[in-house]
Amino acid sequence: MKKYVIIIIVILMVLLLLSCSQQDDKDETVRIWMYRYKDNHGDNELKNLIESRILYYAEENNIETEVIVYTDDEMTEEDYMLKRNLALEHGDADIIIGDMRSGMHQIEKYADDYTKLSNYDNVFDNFKGHHFVPLTSRMTTIILDKQVLEAYGIESDKYITINEYYEIKQKLKAAGARFKYDAEEHIQLLYYYINKNNLKMINENGQFTINRQASMKTIQEIAEDITENYKFDIYTINKEIERNINYDRIIYDEILGRPFSQIGQYQPLKFLSFTYDITPPFEDYAVVIENDLENTMLRVPCMIINKNSSKESTYKIADYLLSDKFQSSVYNNNTLTYSTITDTPNVRRDTGYNDDRSYKYEPGKTKIYNEMLTGKDIKELIPVVQESYEIFKNTDTEKFFTPSEYRIAIRAFIGNEALKMVEDPGYSEEDFNRSADEYLTRFNVLYN
Repeated sequence: MKKYVIIIIVILMVLLLLSCSQQDDKDETVRIWMYRYKDNHGDNELKNLIESRILYYAEENNIETEVIVYTDDEMTEEDYMLKRNLALEHGDADIIIGDMRSGMHQIEKYADDYTKLSNYDNVFDNFKGHHFVPLTSRMTTIILDKQVLEAYGIESDKYITINEYYEIKQKLKAAGARFKYDAEEHIQLLYYYINKNNLKMINENGQFTINRQASMKTIQEIAEDITENYKFDIYTINKEIERNINYDRIIYDEILGRPFSQIGQYQPLKFLSFTYDITPPFEDYAVVIENDLENTMLRVPCMIINKNSSKESTYKIADYLLSDKFQSSVYNNNTLTYSTITDTPNVRRDTGYNDDRSYKYEPGKTKIYNEMLTGKDIKELIPVVQESYEIFKNTDTEKFFTPSEYRIAIRAFIGNEALKMVEDPGYSEEDFNRSADEYLTRFNVLYN
């Protein structure tokens, strides 16, 4: 009997040792993947902040963490995505933080249920329920010269959206304004008509197509607009579009010989951006709040959690990135153009707002970085911020969560065909269908 007891004890000890060994061998390191470009748009500063905050949080909470970073010096974005996708499949990536949201659609099947994160409730409602989560927010502005508007008898509110801006430009052309046709004007004209006719990629039984009737109508409208309202020869237009170096994004009225609009150096979700050493380009101006989030949030880092990650710490780190502490640190970093993606009483307080999102500017207390700003300037700029939050949280985000390649492809196709029609008034529906067939065949090969 004693012999059997000893055998049983030995077996139990062996099992216990095996169990401990297996527990010790279990890999609990949370692996976070990132890709960086060598540009100077402030994106890498944000990536640096994300990485440093993750590592600090991990150290504070005794979480084994490895941040795996590749740059475009080391490999192309396409090669990185292949490597990243394999890491997800083999369980070597727990969290992906993408630089361009377009790359997140390739890995949709790995996305987890974000309602597991307690701070996910605090994300703006129009950004919930998708396969990835943006970690910050961003909107931009265009500044209009009201003197140009007055010269043509056109009225505008002080703060308008991008679609209202496009409509004002059409009214100006009808009143006699003539804008220089360059790369920026070409893009704005395409956006106006593509948005107006609600053109988008349609997925039918696994094959991508477009609404051909609406596409042909859009091409005709753009061609007519160019023919009626712009000085052009097709060679010059193509050269201007190819050049695409108009970084100032200035729209120039050739009749008055002065700019009508230009990109503003303000991020309207962030009051701090108005307090830099920047002044409006026009004495009397209106502000366009660019709520086309597909463009203004193109480079916002987004997060996917690998649903195959069984590590509890994965969710702790992901939840931290949506926490009040991290979100406020992004907003209050003076060098970044990004704001918060969450909305809580603590975030509002930490970023200088009242509960109703009105900005609590206190003369003598609120830090002002631009000493040239007067009390009048600040009084006028604060409503931009307040209006922007209302616009941001109510904007339809369907396009933001659609791969940007879809819209880029539609824009290129529509733009090319419109210029063909400008050059050849005999351009027919048969020509259009031939081009559409070729375009859709190429697109389906690339994205199917």
